[in-house]
Amino acid sequence: DARMATGGRQRRLRRAALVLWPFGTLVVLLAEAPVAVHSLVCPRTFGKARSPIPNVVHQPWLGGATLRWEQVLAMMSVRYVLRPDAYVLYYDREPPPSATWACAKVLVDASIKRSAPYAVNGRPIRYVQHKSDLMRIDLLERHGGMYIDHDAYVLKSLDALRRCSADFIGGYEKFVGVEKINNGVLLARANASFLKRWRRGYHDFDPDSWDHNSCVVPWKLVQAYPELGLAVKEIGPMPALMQRKEDHNAYQRRALVVHLTGIFGSSDWRRNEVKQFGVLRVIAKRVLDAAVKLQNEDPVMRHADGALSGSRRWRERGMNATLLASCRRQVLRVIMRDW
Repeated sequence: DARMATGGRQRRLRRAALVLWPFGTLVVLLAEAPVAVHSLVCPRTFGKARSPIPNVVHQPWLGGATLRWEQVLAMMSVRYVLRPDAYVLYYDREPPPSATWACAKVLVDASIKRSAPYAVNGRPIRYVQHKSDLMRIDLLERHGGMYIDHDAYVLKSLDALRRCSADFIGGYEKFVGVEKINNGVLLARANASFLKRWRRGYHDFDPDSWDHNSCVVPWKLVQAYPELGLAVKEIGPMPALMQRKEDHNAYQRRALVVHLTGIFGSSDWRRNEVKQFGVLRVIAKRVLDAAVKLQNEDPVMRHADGALSGSRRWRERGMNATLLASCRRQVLRVIMRDW
């Protein structure tokens, strides 16, 4: 894409031209930030206001692995903090029976078995993560809504972002000097032009490249087509290697989503950081406080035995509320014990 290729040159020319402004030094400093990165601001240059991005969450769980309780906590953050109108879990292979899978299925509104992509342009997809990358693009392009990773914890409403006129919003990441879109938290309208361009960007899919098509390509698109999409820091990954408790507290105050990339990976740096500063304990408290708030608003959750009504629907809701209460207790036990 020629516009993607010339995006960096256009930004350099823009900065050079700004030097001619009477307050050139200040303006140049401001212009050094990537023009596509925003901080909870929806630029007015995107034209007329659009209908909000649907308050619907699409969440694939592929490969049939057993969920961890920490991942169930992430799902609880979607249910209790984000409060979507619909929450759909997709799986290609159902995991073996477990308490975590039972909790996952009761947290969502629907769980749907769906085949995962297995090839791109004749190239086989070897990693389940790459299959999920493609599935989340396809689901958002078809239905619109939000995708949230199982290691991403929602702490605040995303309604302000859903009302942005941009058709696509992704998390901004900068790690060891490399900028990209982190695709762990995505918001988009159905049939978004950005998603169509991103999907076409898989024409050169490299099954051995971890994040070129999933993170680097959308970053180039945001730079080349800022009218189509936004990169937002507050839904990007938690910055790496923050060394002070004060920094973590400040980050969690401003973050909409705490995305703990790498916490379930093979390296220890993220896990050690999360343990040292009690990050998951703070998150669990906020999520479970949100559950209590919702419980106070829902008569069925206040009376988990379903005794308010003899109807089947109310009994089923009461049974689900009882199971969810058990899930919350187990999540809290695991977080307090292990983190």
